[in-house]
Amino acid sequence: MRHEQFIGNRDINRQSISFDYRKLGHPFEVTPQGLRAAIERACGPDPAAYSAEKLGQLAELGYGDDRIVGDVFFRPDSDEQLTRVVLGMVPLKPLAIQAFDNRFDMPVPYDHDMLNAVEEIMLSPPSAGGCEIVVTGAPLTPPATFHAEIFFAPPFDARLRMLIRHADFSFLFHEREADFETKGIFEQGGRTLDDLVMLLRAMANLASGEGAIVMSGDDGRFGPIKLPMSNVLTGPDVEDLPALYKIASDWRRLLELAGVRSKASLAIGDLWDSRWIQLAADLLLRAKPEARFAFDTDTIAGDGGALKAIYFNSAELAGDGISYGVEIELQPTTRDQRVYSSVSFRPIDVRPMVPDLYEYMEELASRYEHPIMIHPDHLREVGPERLEVAEAVGNGSDSGRETPLPSRQ
Repeated sequence: MRHEQFIGNRDINRQSISFDYRKLGHPFEVTPQGLRAAIERACGPDPAAYSAEKLGQLAELGYGDDRIVGDVFFRPDSDEQLTRVVLGMVPLKPLAIQAFDNRFDMPVPYDHDMLNAVEEIMLSPPSAGGCEIVVTGAPLTPPATFHAEIFFAPPFDARLRMLIRHADFSFLFHEREADFETKGIFEQGGRTLDDLVMLLRAMANLASGEGAIVMSGDDGRFGPIKLPMSNVLTGPDVEDLPALYKIASDWRRLLELAGVRSKASLAIGDLWDSRWIQLAADLLLRAKPEARFAFDTDTIAGDGGALKAIYFNSAELAGDGISYGVEIELQPTTRDQRVYSSVSFRPIDVRPMVPDLYEYMEELASRYEHPIMIHPDHLREVGPERLEVAEAVGNGSDSGRETPLPSRQ
């Protein structure tokens, strides 16, 4: 029957099938008992199981992995587009599709409404194995390392084209050059803090203008092969990549200091609202913090000598958080003895984020004799130029920075 379909004969109901029962059949005694025994030998004692087996054969017999085969017609605009289609980087948009039901290696036309609805087909090229990717930057900057998969495009024009694909980005190699492009939507979450740090490090290295890609096969199968970037990294926020990488790296260090294991699902966009993290990193991780504090004697009863104060606060990002305390030494400014300005900082405590800052304040205060406790709600954050005015005339409690930080309105 399949052969008749294959040769185009659609009048199957009028065909006849003959066979020699003497060669293919089994003799039995022509009695009710003999007939029953013959049927049981052929079908088994369970009619339901026999029926299920036969239905399965009708549905599956003669099919292999290539159950549905076909021809897809499309017209690429260039060799570059053809490369990206066969490597699964962009979808194939068919002009026409001819499909066949392939049974017993005899394909017959297959027609289904689903075929008419197909607008795009994404190809999945076979993997050529894994590789290690190292993205280097300027000298003495740490590289970013990733594990990725290798795919080769058919050499339709005698040129070697290879795709290195990672979940977040891909490298397309043309002979001795490489193009980098991202695949993920970075404003959305889904990355661990470690993955986000590594991704930002790679992008910052590439944006530096000195980036290069070093590739080697798993288990030393080949390489290392070093290829410079052939295109300049473009996209939104490229100029802020070094600062964003610094914020993410600092946050990881702060969590380590507090003994917090990050459980957050992060996106690059989460880093924009991170001024408290940046302040904590400045005070806790820098030998000479850029932050400065200034107070006048209307707020603090000073005697003209140096004062000690404790600033405490919390910082949080996507559910992970820390609390910390920093001892600040303040001295009268030379321009106005009534105004005190910070001259040094000494970290004294870092821990997982506390539920109550006032209780945390009491705990820190109990470890010192009559300290001045600086609650974050009692500060105004101003720019460096405003802080200079505060030092001159004295206008309450202020904090400031010398360098503006990345922020998104």
